[in-house]
Amino acid sequence: MKIFQNSIVIISIIATVALFLRIYSFPYEIPLTLDSLTYFWYSIDLSVTGNFPTISKDIPTGGIYRLPNNGWPVFLSVFMTIFDSENYMDFMNLQRFVSISISIITIVPLYFLFKRYFNKTLALIGTTIFAFHPLIIKNSVIGITEPLFILLGTITIWLFLSKDYKIILISFITAALFTLIRYEGLIIFFPLSILFILKYRKSKNIIFKYSILCIVFVLVLLPMAYIRIETIGHDGIISNILNASKFYVTTATVTNNPETIIDSSIEGKTGLNFIGLGLFNLIKFSGIFSLPYLIFLIPYGLIKIIKDRNFENYTLLSVGFTMILVAVYAFSRDIQDTRYLLILTPIVSVISLFTIQKFLTKIKKEKIFAVIICGIFVVSSWGYLEFTASDEKYEKDAYEFAKIVYEKTDIINGYHPEDKYLRPVIAEFSDHFPKEKSLLPKPIKLINNSSGPNDFSSINELIEKNRDEGLEYIVADDQKHRPQFIQDLYFKEKEFPYLTKVFDSNELDYQYNVKLFFIEYEKYDKKFNQP
Repeated sequence: MKIFQNSIVIISIIATVALFLRIYSFPYEIPLTLDSLTYFWYSIDLSVTGNFPTISKDIPTGGIYRLPNNGWPVFLSVFMTIFDSENYMDFMNLQRFVSISISIITIVPLYFLFKRYFNKTLALIGTTIFAFHPLIIKNSVIGITEPLFILLGTITIWLFLSKDYKIILISFITAALFTLIRYEGLIIFFPLSILFILKYRKSKNIIFKYSILCIVFVLVLLPMAYIRIETIGHDGIISNILNASKFYVTTATVTNNPETIIDSSIEGKTGLNFIGLGLFNLIKFSGIFSLPYLIFLIPYGLIKIIKDRNFENYTLLSVGFTMILVAVYAFSRDIQDTRYLLILTPIVSVISLFTIQKFLTKIKKEKIFAVIICGIFVVSSWGYLEFTASDEKYEKDAYEFAKIVYEKTDIINGYHPEDKYLRPVIAEFSDHFPKEKSLLPKPIKLINNSSGPNDFSSINELIEKNRDEGLEYIVADDQKHRPQFIQDLYFKEKEFPYLTKVFDSNELDYQYNVKLFFIEYEKYDKKFNQP
C-alpha cells in the first residue's frame, strides 16, 4: 500500500478519473459553435497559410477575425498544423482534446500552489476540488480560452509566491502570457506589482528589480500586440480596455437617477444601474459557481484567510478581488455566463481547504477522511453533470436540420439558439478540408437574428420585407419563446396555404421539433392580390 502514499501516483489517479468524466461529457458528433468556432476558424487559417489572419475585407464588420484576443487560437494552430485528417469534425474534436488536456495538466501546478499553504494530504484534496468541479469539466470540453487562461493564472500565482527573485521574474512572464490569452488578464499585473513593492520595499535595489519585471512583462506582450495592430488594426489589450471604459461613459454612466439602465436591450426589465446589475449577477452566478460542494466550504475558509494576515493570503485575496472586478464588468453588461468566475477556481480551492483543514484537526483518521471527501466531490460532481447535462440527441438533431436548411437556401429566418449550427455546417459542404475560411462555402444569411425575435408581427411582414432578398423558406419550431406567428405556423400550418411543408421532424426520430416551409409565391400573390 506504500505506493498509494506517493503523491505522483495519487495525482495520476485523480487526473485519470477527471479525464474519464471529461471524456464522458465529450460531444463527439456535435460541431463547435459561437466563440469556440471563431477560434477554430482562426487557428485553421493560421495553420493552413502560415500567416496571421487579417480582418476580412469583404465584410464591413471585420468578419470572423475581429477577436478580442488571439492567444488561444495561435497556440491551438500548432496542433492543427501537425494533425493529419481531412474531416473537419476531427479537427474540432482535436480542439476539444487540447482544451481537456490543458485542464488536466492544471492539476500539477495547483498541487504545488496548495503545498505553499497546506500539507500533502490537503494539497491532494485541493486538486480534487478543481479537477471535479462540474463547471470546469463542462468548460474544458467546448474548446475555448478558459483552460489555458486558468493554467497560466495558476502558474503565475504559484511562481510569484516564491522567495527567489528569478522565479518571481518568470511569474511576470507567465502573467504576460496570461494577458495574451484574455486581455482582462492585464489586471493581474497591478496586484502583483503592489505586492512585490510592499514586500521588498526595504531592499536597496527595489527600483531596479521592479523595473526589470515591468520591462520583461512588456517585452512579452509587444510582439503579439504589434502583430494584432498589423492584422486586425488594434493591439487587443489596451484597445479593449479603453473600449470597456467607453462602454461605461457612453452606455452606462452612473448618475443620481435611480432609473439609469444599462442599454436598450434590458430597458423595461430592470431599473438598476450598471454596478447594481453587475453585483446582482455576481451574486447570482457565484451561487451557481459554488454548486455542488463549494457552497459549504467557502464561508469559513474566507473568514479564515482574511483573519490570517500574511503575504500568501494577501496575494490570493488581491488577485481574486481584481478578477472579480472583471466578472462584475461582464455581468454589468448583462452577460449571462459563469465562465468569468472560473479563473477564481484555484483561489477558491485554497479558501475551501481552510475549511477542510478545520475538520481534519478534529478527526484522527485523516487519510480515510480525505478519501471519503474526495469521493464525495467525485460523486456530487458526476450527479450535477448528469442533472444539468444538455440533451445531446436534441443538439445533434438541430445540427442535422441545419444541414438540410443549408442545402436548400442561402437565406432563412433566425431560430436562435438552434440556428448556431448554420455557421459550422459550411465545412460539411466543402470539397476538402482543411482550407482557409474564405474559401469555404458562404454561410447562410439569417433574418431577424440580430435585433430580437419580435421584429416582425406576422408571416406576411416577414415575407414582404425579405422577398427581394431571396427568401424562399421559413423555419418554424415549437419553442415557446418564438413569436406568436411562428408558433401558429408550426401548430396551425393549414392556415397558411401558400406555405408548403418540405420537412417535418415528426416524421423522423428527432427530439428537436421543427418544420421547414417553402413559400409558394404564386399562391401568396393570389391570396393577397399582389400584381
